[in-house]
Amino acid sequence: MTSSRPRGLALLSLLLVSTLLAPAIARAGIVVDGDAADWFGQLPPSDNTARIARRSDGAGELVWRDATGDARGSAAARACDLTQLRVSGDHDHLYLLARCAGPVTVAGDSAWQVQVSFDLNRFTGLGGTNFVGTDAAGVTPEAAWEYLVQTRFGSGLGARVVDPYGNEYVGAVAAVNASGVCEISVPWAALGFAFVPADPIRICAASFLSNASDDVLPAGDGNASRAADVVTQYALAGSGSTLTELADGVVDHSLDAYFDGRGSCISPIVVNEEFFEGGVNSQWLEIVNVSQSVLPLNQFKIGDAETPGVNEAMARFPSGTLLEPGNAFVVAFRGATFLSENGLRAGAECTSSDGGTPDMLPFTGWAPNIGFNIPNSGDAVLVLDRANTVVDVVTYKNASYPGVHARPAVPALHSLERNSPNVDTDDCATDFADRVTPTPSLVMQFTGVEDAAVTGSRWAGAWPLPSTGHVHLTLQLSEALGAGTRVELLDVSGRRVRELALPAHDMGRTTIEWDGRDSAGRAAAAGVYFARVRVAGRPLVQRLVIAR
Repeated sequence: MTSSRPRGLALLSLLLVSTLLAPAIARAGIVVDGDAADWFGQLPPSDNTARIARRSDGAGELVWRDATGDARGSAAARACDLTQLRVSGDHDHLYLLARCAGPVTVAGDSAWQVQVSFDLNRFTGLGGTNFVGTDAAGVTPEAAWEYLVQTRFGSGLGARVVDPYGNEYVGAVAAVNASGVCEISVPWAALGFAFVPADPIRICAASFLSNASDDVLPAGDGNASRAADVVTQYALAGSGSTLTELADGVVDHSLDAYFDGRGSCISPIVVNEEFFEGGVNSQWLEIVNVSQSVLPLNQFKIGDAETPGVNEAMARFPSGTLLEPGNAFVVAFRGATFLSENGLRAGAECTSSDGGTPDMLPFTGWAPNIGFNIPNSGDAVLVLDRANTVVDVVTYKNASYPGVHARPAVPALHSLERNSPNVDTDDCATDFADRVTPTPSLVMQFTGVEDAAVTGSRWAGAWPLPSTGHVHLTLQLSEALGAGTRVELLDVSGRRVRELALPAHDMGRTTIEWDGRDSAGRAAAAGVYFARVRVAGRPLVQRLVIAR
């Protein structure tokens, strides 16, 4: 619904909101001016899904595609029908873009309002449980928020950041265009951060009608919850509209945004290596954690189904595995074949062929099958996160996915491997190389410093994995290591098996060798072990496997 004001006054309202608040050009290239031209990521191919889009200069966006025509209420409320939500950032700011069907009122009564909540600690039930305003929709306990940004186009005041106690924080900027584009910038400092956060931010978003005092208004269909539209994945849950989603007054969906040291959105887990030659039983995929967080793998899925509902594969990782930053995990189609051909066990398999390899689990909400089939003729491999955001896509040969450039296939018995795990540009032709000798579980060196998500000292891998005796551990140091530092070797119960003394070392890489024996000189039993070292006050843990 357009404003009852003359068109010139509506345009003046846009001008005042976007210029009096002095928007600055972001390092990500985003100007908060109500124009979507600064945003680059292509939409995912299906409604009510999200993806991470990356670019060759290191910029990244989280892009949500919302179903059109699913808003509720009056004509004015239906004009606030969300069609997109985008997230990006730079060193200093978090950026948001919301698009709706429009045209919308940009000032006074019936003005469009956008609210986005930020759950920073992901502690269940700890934080705000509703959007701001009388009868505003709620969020799930898993998305209880510490801060929320609310646009105030009705009053012409731009935007504000609030906490659950009503305290306001300065610095947020917003601009709106009557066509249905809203841009917001929030300083990291307004969210309590001195730097770009290392851990993900959980995001919920809703679209409202508001009055000239920025109070949210009823949508006009009799439902008590006042949101006109929300970011939610109701299509995968089997319900059919925003009204159905809000029947209980709660928005059931949230998105997780991960950032690198520059503030760009990143994929927390990437497909790092693919082996698709030698027949389906020989196929395997290697993923790497390129975030700065320890990730519970059972929240992620992997498969070759590009969109929900197609007759391909999407499988959930088994429970009980925490993937450390910089570490790899291999999924084999057939575990017994992988063990026979590579001399080590995969982290999980799709076919229950090897009792020592955990099974992948079905994720029928996306696709009916567990086992992927990635032939040399071409395919796409996708990784989904907790919220079913497509966080990484790799395409090769004749496969396609919006915004992703495919790589030519490789010769028989070769693999595709990233040149560096933390280099992700959505151009598989440049991101990946032909690996003559496949290297499952061995991660190539990370490149760059500022561009890398994995910054600071870290374990850079263990080799071989598993080992029949000697293990070589690589430690990447971003600061000098003082004398007296010790590496503890622990079994799965946390019992110390051995300690190794480390000599002083400058910044760079150092290699530690464990001979596979305990402190009494006995050969350590077969099983999983952990190497733990403390660098600059921070514990670093590397998983090892001994196979006798």
